[in-house]
Amino acid sequence: MSSTSVLLVLLGRLLWEAKSYDELNSQLTIMSKKHGQLKEAVVRMVDEAMTWLPELKRRKDEGEFKGGKDRWLELVNTLRDITEGKVCLLV
Repeated sequence: MSSTSVLLVLLGRLLWEAKSYDELNSQLTIMSKKHGQLKEAVVRMVDEAMTWLPELKRRKDEGEFKGGKDRWLELVNTLRDITEGKVCLLV
């Protein structure tokens, strides 16, 4: 794993563990738009973020975000925006 991949994954994990969801979504978007960024690093960052979706869904279903923002949907939208037009499925 390249050092760029390690840094992007670590940045995401730190924000996830700090429960700083707004900042997490912001940083995922910013890091994916860096023109010099390696594509593999962004793929690893997105892969890591996708592992958090079931946990956010569980928390949402348990009512942790009651009356507040839908954190699960925000992360899904962020990941969708990052990957839009960049994912090619071979059937």
